Amino acid sequence: MIGLLALVGLGIVAFTVIGRPMKSGTWEGLLNYVADTAVFRPCSPRETWWAKGKRYTDIGDEIEKRHAEIADSPYDTIYARFRGHINKNKGQYGPLGTYHRVLYVSEIIEIRERRSGDCK
Repeated sequence: MIGLLALVGLGIVAFTVIGRPMKSGTWEGLLNYVADTAVFRPCSPRETWWAKGKRYTDIGDEIEKRHAEIADSPYDTIYARFRGHINKNKGQYGPLGTYHRVLYVSEIIEIRERRSGDCK
């Protein structure tokens, strides 16, 4: 009985350490910055995600740099297409828990000025 409880406890700890279930994919949407945070609004579903680079990469810095090259202000919205992972379950993520999911960007496919046909 003690062995079973220890095994269950170990499984809970392992799940907590490893993290939440993730979904891989490619997403396109609109990107801007609010309070030094990359805010990504995918074309579908209509949600707001916190976009960040994976740990120990420079992708977050690259996203910010490329946004600054295109936009006049951090609040200006541009088009972006990323490959990465999101949390499967909706929640409250990022600063102040204001984002539905976290998008861990592993690849920047495209970042450009917003066009009239984007996300319609």
